[in-house]
Amino acid sequence: RLTPMYALVIAFVAFILPCIGTGPDWYYVRLMSQATRRLWWSQLLYINNYAGEMKTIGRNSPKSGMYDTWYLACDMQMFWLSPLLIYPLWKWRKAGLIWVIFCLLTLLGASTIPFITIPDIPLALLGVNL
Repeated sequence: RLTPMYALVIAFVAFILPCIGTGPDWYYVRLMSQATRRLWWSQLLYINNYAGEMKTIGRNSPKSGMYDTWYLACDMQMFWLSPLLIYPLWKWRKAGLIWVIFCLLTLLGASTIPFITIPDIPLALLGVNL
């Protein structure tokens, strides 16, 4: 239900939005529009948070396209992966619970590895505001 309307928003940002306004930040809008024209396929496949330019340029850059839609990609990817946890838990209660706990502990362990192995991690990544 979301994808057709999302495609219309992508088309609007890519082709119509740069033509309907002016202002001091309009260069930023034009850059975002050009990037959206270039990366429209990654948005429609809901992989725009893994698209090459977003990872190298950064999320808040206009060259990464419609960066505000990263949540739609994350939500869709979690929706695709959720049967790997839900189906075993529904079909085989005890084995499914063991599987879910194993997956959660594995992901928790994998997410702590950068904090252990990188000695000078920037404070911004830790959420510290100076």
